[in-house]
Amino acid sequence: MKKYRMHVLCHTHWDREWYQPFQEFRMRLVWQVQRLLDLLERDPDYVFHFDGSTVWIRDFLDIKPRESERLYKFIREGRILIGPWYVMPDEFLLSGESLVRDLEKGIGICRSAGAAPMPAGWVTDVFGHVSQLPQILRGFGIDTAVLHRGTGAGSREKQEMLWEGADGSRVLLIKVFPDTGYQDFLVKRFASDEDLLQYEQRKKDISLTGVLFALDGNDHTPARGDVREAAERMNRVFTDIECFPSDFFTFIAEEKQALSKIDPASLVLFRGELRNASEQGMWNELFNGIASARVNLKQRNDRCEYLLTRITEPLNAFAALYGNEDQKDFLAKAWTYLLQNHPHDSIVGCSQDQIHRDMLYRFDQSEIIADALAWESICSLPINTQAPGRERAVTVFNLSATASGPVTHFEFDAPMKEVLDKQKQGLTPALFDDDGTEIEYDVESVETGVWGKPFVKKTADAYGVREDVWVERVRHTVAARVSVPPLGYKTLSVGWSKNAPIPTSPVGSHIENEYLSFGYEDDKGFVLCDKQRKVTYEGLFQIEDCGDKGTGWDHVYPEEDTCIVCDYTVDPPEIRSRISALSGTLTAGLCLRLPRELSDGEIFRSEEPADCHVTLEFTLDSGCPYLKTVIRIHNSAKNHRMRLLFPTGCGSDRYFADTAFDVVMRDLRLPDARGWKEQPMPWGPFKNVCGIVDKKRGLAVMTKGLCEGGAEEGTDGTLAVTLFRSFSETLYGKHTRDSLMLGDLTLELAVLPTDASVSFADLLNTAAAWKLPVYSYTSAPAPGTLPETHSFARIEGGAVLSSLRAKDGGLEIRLFNPDSAGSTVRLSLPAEIAEACLTDLSGRPLKSLRPEGSSLSFEAGAKEIVTVFCRLREPRR
Repeated sequence: MKKYRMHVLCHTHWDREWYQPFQEFRMRLVWQVQRLLDLLERDPDYVFHFDGSTVWIRDFLDIKPRESERLYKFIREGRILIGPWYVMPDEFLLSGESLVRDLEKGIGICRSAGAAPMPAGWVTDVFGHVSQLPQILRGFGIDTAVLHRGTGAGSREKQEMLWEGADGSRVLLIKVFPDTGYQDFLVKRFASDEDLLQYEQRKKDISLTGVLFALDGNDHTPARGDVREAAERMNRVFTDIECFPSDFFTFIAEEKQALSKIDPASLVLFRGELRNASEQGMWNELFNGIASARVNLKQRNDRCEYLLTRITEPLNAFAALYGNEDQKDFLAKAWTYLLQNHPHDSIVGCSQDQIHRDMLYRFDQSEIIADALAWESICSLPINTQAPGRERAVTVFNLSATASGPVTHFEFDAPMKEVLDKQKQGLTPALFDDDGTEIEYDVESVETGVWGKPFVKKTADAYGVREDVWVERVRHTVAARVSVPPLGYKTLSVGWSKNAPIPTSPVGSHIENEYLSFGYEDDKGFVLCDKQRKVTYEGLFQIEDCGDKGTGWDHVYPEEDTCIVCDYTVDPPEIRSRISALSGTLTAGLCLRLPRELSDGEIFRSEEPADCHVTLEFTLDSGCPYLKTVIRIHNSAKNHRMRLLFPTGCGSDRYFADTAFDVVMRDLRLPDARGWKEQPMPWGPFKNVCGIVDKKRGLAVMTKGLCEGGAEEGTDGTLAVTLFRSFSETLYGKHTRDSLMLGDLTLELAVLPTDASVSFADLLNTAAAWKLPVYSYTSAPAPGTLPETHSFARIEGGAVLSSLRAKDGGLEIRLFNPDSAGSTVRLSLPAEIAEACLTDLSGRPLKSLRPEGSSLSFEAGAKEIVTVFCRLREPRR
């Protein structure tokens, strides 16, 4: 008997869309699945693995519904192995909550089909792995990850290794064959005897247990019915390995049994995120440009993720408590549209233009549903907006976990005819607090002739156009001295006053508040002063522009690149200001003269110039510790990368970046990669915030959908955040154009001075408060059982809210602690808690909690994701 046993797993890596649009790939899918079903009927022992995903099932059945019975029969019998994912996602460009919902949906589809999901996080083609994936997998009862990229494929690696996540959760790491990726059996089918013997030796060398596996398939490949014949041919050549068709359940059971006899200390252990550049092997590169390719996709995804998890789902949960229907079915549809944009080749931006245009449609659908549901929930809440003398009310909603303000930006309406009539009396629209105190505000913009928002409203009797919607209105967008409680709302009166809004001044080249001072100085450029720490940062917001001859996967410098760094002290921008007692804005306009494109052969950038007009708009609100920045660019140049530079003077040797449910530290010093297949780069992906600090100073840059940044050794702590990359490539005969990012771009970030004592939980809560949109509802006064100012939930302690939603007749609240020390969290809800427990990510109860009325306390360990489920006693409606 041969010493080694090799389980051959027949599979496909199914890209839903990539170098062909979805509909063209689906034609291949339908053809291949029908032939797979025929094969399964002919061969009762054949088993096929469908890439760890489930999205393909509906894609197939939408075209071939009559195949439903045959397909589900083989899934139930374990002949087609599916799940646990809905789609195989990119990990670094998504929120932790999106990864949870992906697994939740995928496992749900498996259960609906009557099948157990594959017992592994199957992420064979994902471009690196986040530090919390072990904890996420463990939260769904999965103790194994099967992957390829991110470990580096160094000489010490084996097929069986361990991976420890940020919180200490461990999973078994099964590495696919490093030399060929997830296709080793397929590519060796027709190899020479000599090549097969070398393959056998390599497989033996990387195994600790003698239990091997090989993958018969690759990207979009069909099932092959001759796997036994191919295995028999290899067996005739192999001296020590017996290979045979098998399935993942059988392989992993035998593998774990063999591992139980081995000292765990003998296994290679990886800790934290897996972002090691490829040393050797095939198809295992991390790629260094995915976070900045087609930045518009990242912006839309970021907006949809926040809208769904932090606006619409909480509002729906609160509204359901007070009698509105739980809109879980519409929410599921919005999530389906969003998750279908999360496959690695989709969200990273490395596909043909048509694929990414299709994605914009799906983002639209997700956002439209989520926004409409948010408004329905708002209109259904029984808020008492009646008050003595009140003619009109505006209710401002703040869904962040921290109070807004002291300045809050929102909209309110007033009837246009009434506005014109009052103007003749010397009156202007005014806002009043619940005690009648007039509220200071600064008018940022005025829109006339608008209709009411929302246009349609549901009542007890009808679902249609609002009764007062036909009244033309004047809509004021204001910055008002108003603080709105966390996860709640505040109702104000809209009236009239002889007092004009706070005046604004167009004079000045700097803005300041209690925390910060910011402005332009001729000899220093843009200067930010941190008043609390008495630290000044000079030369901020420098624009660096270099050439890019890369692809959606990689940024690649031309051989003879021209790097342009704008020097504001040499070419001063045109500064305009708009300053009031509540908020100050500086606008800097400049024109960058950039090389128009790459030369023939892409060796250097052309001498022909292209004028790219840039506007930097800096806003500092009273009482706000960060500087908000909007960058508007008219890009008329091709094949280049544009970044913002933030010199900090920090003495740190690491920078930080947030990823799913965590904030990680990354070294500025790169490893010696001479001779490696892939070179590590001094930038990397992040989700919301990137920064560098030392004991006395530092900057954190918070972004809306800008996902690439870092710092490089020897640059005196200069933080660089990529704004966009403009590139073009030819994918299987089709040339991309949308990837050039020509035209108008609007990008947003905020800069927060800090230092090494920063709490990452506080930092991420601050970022969320800045990123979350504020909803405001202007209406006639109406009776209700809820007070005119209210907080539905409060969270105290070092934790970040990930989601709050209605589930199974109760509330599910998920938080995470990104810091390295544990924290006690206190959660207060809008009604008495009847029962509560901690659950895993799948919803399985772990530990009962003892409520104290409408509150409860629990521990969030270092780097821990915590999910709480509560049933509330019915509140007063």
